Amino acid sequence: MAVGRHCRSGGSICPVIMRSRSRSNGPGRSRTSNLRCWREPEPWDLRSSLQWLLPNAAPTTLPVLPHLDNGRAEELVLIRTGGGVPPDQRLILRLWPSCVVLSGNAAAQPVWIGTVTAETVEHFKPLATLVDERPDVNAALEVLKAALPAARLEGRAPALTGQDWNGMVIIGQS
Repeated sequence: MAVGRHCRSGGSICPVIMRSRSRSNGPGRSRTSNLRCWREPEPWDLRSSLQWLLPNAAPTTLPVLPHLDNGRAEELVLIRTGGGVPPDQRLILRLWPSCVVLSGNAAAQPVWIGTVTAETVEHFKPLATLVDERPDVNAALEVLKAALPAARLEGRAPALTGQDWNGMVIIGQS
């Protein structure tokens, strides 16, 4: 299996690396069906934006604030609530294309990088609802790993780890 780099982009330290089995450019929602209990978040529109002004908005009704990787917005965002996630939290999986393509005997497979985080929804009654991204990514990573039984955990260099991240990375296929 060969690794080819198709564009210039800086690297990120991300706890999720996914390889797409399809010939399309990305993992797409239809190809992430093995991520049961994960769903697309509310889209940004007037109705969902107004949810931030409610003092009791549920985690599922709030749109996800965008994150950038080297100036690029994520191309796939999924959320998970319930199923072991506390009622005032949601897990967010964000994926970006990495510009790395694996090739070999089979069709080329683009590699996607991502991150999974937990957000706590905080209600400031009667003013608004805010979210606070939890610094510990290890618990969110374990929930994602449980949704991807064929994926494996690999350790990163100890110099890259910290108290909020144990250095483990999920490597899987969508």
